[in-house]
Amino acid sequence: MFLPNNIWSRKHDIITEVYGFAADGWEARAVTHTEAFHCYSDQVSSLVHGYQRLLGLDDRAEALRAAANQTDGHGFVTPGQPVFAIWFYKVLRDGRCDVLGNSLASLTGLAGLERARVMIAWMETQCAEMRRCGELALDLPPCLLTD
Repeated sequence: MFLPNNIWSRKHDIITEVYGFAADGWEARAVTHTEAFHCYSDQVSSLVHGYQRLLGLDDRAEALRAAANQTDGHGFVTPGQPVFAIWFYKVLRDGRCDVLGNSLASLTGLAGLERARVMIAWMETQCAEMRRCGELALDLPPCLLTD
């Protein structure tokens, strides 16, 4: 959902005037014209999707799932990555993976069955490689994986 210009301008002013970031800096450029709710956290969005499904708010849950799975840069999908990425990882072109957020997306159905299978396989492979290299001591996943 696109923000009205007055709301976008206010968000931009907060970044540049209140926080003092340069108008041409990446902080100001990161102020998107789309509603931030779907952009900030795969953890929060996964939990919202889960409670919407539990409460029978199926239309709202499906709309959130569709928004999260967009491939146009507005959802959590990042081209070339099997896992979801939150907005600032995409802005910074960072390959990190939020294990908790992606796990919640898989459990609540936000990711969809096929994407969830790919996400889990990728995270398990990364953890196995970390254990092999001595970077992960226990047979438990870390909170954050790097590509």
